[in-house]
Amino acid sequence: MINPVAAHRIVVSAMEALRFLLHGSLTEAPKCRGEQGVINSNDLAWVFVAGKEFQPVAVRTYATLEKKLPGVIYFTPNTFFHRRRKDKASLRWLNCFFVDIDDPELCLLDALERIRCAGLPEPSILNRTPGGWHLYWKIERVRATAKALKLYEALQRKIVAAIGADPMAASAEHFMRIPFSIQYFTSKAYQIQDLVDWADVNCPEWRTEKCPGAVVASEKIVEHLAIQKLLGGVEEGRRGSTAFTLALAMRCAGYTQEQALDELTRWNFLNQPPLSYSQVKSAVKSAFSGRYRGPSARMISELSGVEFHHRVRRSGGSENGGCGGRKRGTTKEAREKFLLWLKAQGRGKKTVVTDMSQKEIAQLLGVAPRTLSLAIGELKAAGVLMVKLKNFGRGKHQTTYILNLPENGEKDGGEQHNRNRVVDISLYRLYREQRRERRTRGPRGP
Repeated sequence: MINPVAAHRIVVSAMEALRFLLHGSLTEAPKCRGEQGVINSNDLAWVFVAGKEFQPVAVRTYATLEKKLPGVIYFTPNTFFHRRRKDKASLRWLNCFFVDIDDPELCLLDALERIRCAGLPEPSILNRTPGGWHLYWKIERVRATAKALKLYEALQRKIVAAIGADPMAASAEHFMRIPFSIQYFTSKAYQIQDLVDWADVNCPEWRTEKCPGAVVASEKIVEHLAIQKLLGGVEEGRRGSTAFTLALAMRCAGYTQEQALDELTRWNFLNQPPLSYSQVKSAVKSAFSGRYRGPSARMISELSGVEFHHRVRRSGGSENGGCGGRKRGTTKEAREKFLLWLKAQGRGKKTVVTDMSQKEIAQLLGVAPRTLSLAIGELKAAGVLMVKLKNFGRGKHQTTYILNLPENGEKDGGEQHNRNRVVDISLYRLYREQRRERRTRGPRGP
């Protein structure tokens, strides 16, 4: 039975609450060099804190945490083994379950009633925030192995759904507000099995549900909750990175550079404070420069606080060609286009000398550089093409392409060839079949 009145009388400071939630992960003070101790360094971890600028700072001792407490707003309830990486792969300990209820009009009794109706155990901490409530269930810490993380996140999603909390704040590496306004506190600590038992009773289908898969970086990427949260505006310290990330996402969604600039100009007015127009324009220009395939999933997760995965798909048919900005094609098409280009450049000659790189030629022909590279490799293997590269230093070079084709008046195998004929796919197949026959036949006998 939850007794809010009795629990409300307990006065707990923010530092005491943090010690309770992070118990075992931090030490009181740094260990001196050469000092002998019984603490295993593999059991220690880092907690990240951040102020209004949202720049994460790693903390490893309670002394440092207490010193930084007046100037920070957020902390990570789960702790990490790496001081420079705040991502799921760097988690070491799972210390508690936590949810964020975005309802500023919800009172303490109503929040406790939601918990009771969901059948959840009594929470350890309820902290009042400007936007609603942050709830914590302290557990005996669990090492964040892949199996434990999968179980933890499945339970976290069920808790969020059961009490109507914010699903965008359900990732294990998420920031939460430091509990400066605790309205409810108990010293109860649960086992993770207690939450498993709750889910088995109240959500019997939870074990068979699949985790949401990766989002394909295409036109639907902007519909993801993480992107939608960033589109609502961000605070100072995250504006530049968010503008660049959103521009990359819009490029993947098929926006033109002008459309992305218009959208981000309107988005910029939601930021506190807004960026200058030149900064937004620079971020969009860089995103559409062609040097990036798509946005970083890790960066989206860190900026939004929502777990995000995606895989890049190079879609063709539009001016931008999706994330890659290129049309898809086969090696056969690349061979034909390249040979026709050599014919036009050589004007009937076998040798073509150019200072264009393969990437520039690929862009000119409308194929992917990788596809063109494979096509040239196949032509070289078939004995149709020779390539000579001459470097002049400082990035300057010259490439010579030599076609191994008979001209007018020459014979090859007793057959006459026309001057304007370029190697077609049938001749290439003939070369390939002859080479395959020679390999299978082996060396001739005496």
